Amino acid sequence: VRGNPAHLLGYTVDKQELILDQELPGTDGAWDLSVSSDGWLYVPGAKGRLYRHFPGTDRVEDLGIVLPGQTTVWNLAAGKNGEMFGATYPGCRVFRYHPNDGFSDVGKGPMVEGESYVRSLAYYDKTGKIYAGVGSHADLIELNPQDGSKRSILPQEFKNKEFVYSLEIIKDQPGGDKMLALITNGSFTLVYNLQTEKFEYQIDEMD
Repeated sequence: VRGNPAHLLGYTVDKQELILDQELPGTDGAWDLSVSSDGWLYVPGAKGRLYRHFPGTDRVEDLGIVLPGQTTVWNLAAGKNGEMFGATYPGCRVFRYHPNDGFSDVGKGPMVEGESYVRSLAYYDKTGKIYAGVGSHADLIELNPQDGSKRSILPQEFKNKEFVYSLEIIKDQPGGDKMLALITNGSFTLVYNLQTEKFEYQIDEMD
């Protein structure tokens, strides 16, 4: 919940009872939530901070600033073995957090030189690759977090748009797993086949 400070609220689904109301100190809001493979709920803060909470407890941990100079964490993507990846502004970075290792800049610099936003993230567990949606000049970057290598996969014709604003992976589809990429301005979605590494079609007026 936005405010100064922001709050993390938790409810029971069956009885709709409020069971958690904890401040997120040092931030006035968050744009995402993500659960790690080991069961922690991570919350990215609007002041470049990362928080985590273990469901069933009443404690929220402030993990600190994700990377120097980053003032906003937009989106999170859970990896393997308890790791969490995040997207930042204004450095156009992708970071990794693990309780044993702390924070690291897995992209080894900006996803795209001269750009400010990584606005969306998706983690593909079959390859270990991360997909990063960039703005404010649209791009879509495939990142190998093991060595920091990255490549643009967005066709040139879409790079005059503003953002790859949202990414979602849908598995077990006919012909291969798919990734949906919402493009702004234009409000259409591209469908990318993660097996063939080709964009298959465009869904117009899908925002």
